[in-house]
Parts: sequence; structure tokens; C-alpha cells
Amino acid sequence: MIVTGSPEQLRTCLQNMAAAGLTITYGGLARLLELSPPNTIHQITVALERLMEEDAEAGRPFIAALVLSKARGGLPAVGFFDCARRLGRFTGDPNGVEARSFHATELNAALKFWGGCGASCGTVSTQQLCRVMRALNEGMRFTADGLARWHRSDR
Repeated sequence: MIVTGSPEQLRTCLQNMAAAGLTITYGGLARLLELSPPNTIHQITVALERLMEEDAEAGRPFIAALVLSKARGGLPAVGFFDCARRLGRFTGDPNGVEARSFHATELNAALKFWGGCGASCGTVSTQQLCRVMRALNEGMRFTADGLARWHRSDR
């Protein structure tokens, strides 16, 4: 469970990433949401799997495809593929060629679907998101609520 945010806040954050055509690492997402240790990456993965369940139920692309493992060369963690398998969307080897192909297809579909959700998902402009990403690189931290307040005050 996310300590400082709900799955809805996580989805909104990822929708904003999709609107800007960006991906993020698990660690970057944990920092963005200011998750409290211990097990911040586990908190992210639990919430992402919940979003994957919701997306599968609704027949949508997995928004979780935007979250990548720093250690897997542009792929999500193995758990993403395990969850996709449990949900009936992936049948290959999470460490094989099938994983890269599945993820590329899912990521492109997610960027197209979630990136085009417009005002209905409360997206920020690319310029605004770039400022957030620069701030993160400089060590600044945002909670999901803080990011939403920043978003509203930056218009």
C-alpha cells in the first residue's frame, strides 16, 4: 500500500507522465511520491499491480508499463510480467525476447491511450513536468498531494 498516496494518485501521476511521453524508474516514482521506508519499491509494485488489475478489468493498456527498472535495460521488473501473466496478457519468458516485445507494444499502447486522456485526467503540460523532473534531479521531493497543489498553483 502506498503510504503517502492512493492508487488513484499514482494513476494520475502516471497519466501526467504519459501525457508528456515520459517513462520513470521505480526509484524515481518512489521519490516523486515521497514514499516512506521501509520497502518503498515494494510499495510501488503493490500499487502498480492494483492498477494493472484495474486496467485489465477495463480492457485498457497497462499504465504500469511506464515504470521501468534501472537494472533491466528499459524494461519493467519481472513482477510486471508475472502480473501480466496472471491477468492473461503475457505468456512468454519475463527475461526473454518476448518480454521486450510485449513491453514495447504495451508501452506504446499506454502512451497513446493514457497520453491522450486530456483534461479528464488532470494532465500537466510538458513544460510543467520538465520543471518537476528538473526539481527531482536537484533533490527536491514532492508528495502526490504536493504535486497536485503545485500543478493547480502553477497555472
